[in-house]
Amino acid sequence: MGYYVNSKDGKEKWLRDHNVGVQHGTPRLPKDKDLALVVLVDNMAFTAAGIVFSQAELKAFTLPNDTRPKKTFYVPKKDLVEAGFIKMEAFEY
Repeated sequence: MGYYVNSKDGKEKWLRDHNVGVQHGTPRLPKDKDLALVVLVDNMAFTAAGIVFSQAELKAFTLPNDTRPKKTFYVPKKDLVEAGFIKMEAFEY
């Protein structure tokens, strides 16, 4: 897992301000190619907002034995790129 939302204002606030939808249930890649999936994972001591940039990354966030609480968001790829969290070329979908 390699790309994360890390904003000086806090990842949760950044996701609230930039998401275009919250996904419920098992995380899925968005049908809209302009959107990315971001998974906010509660690690108890801290949260991490991982950017799902590939099918392999999606599998890593949906392992059946991973019981950490998660929230999933759809975010415009351009917002993630403009914030410097990831480069557009890193997305495999």
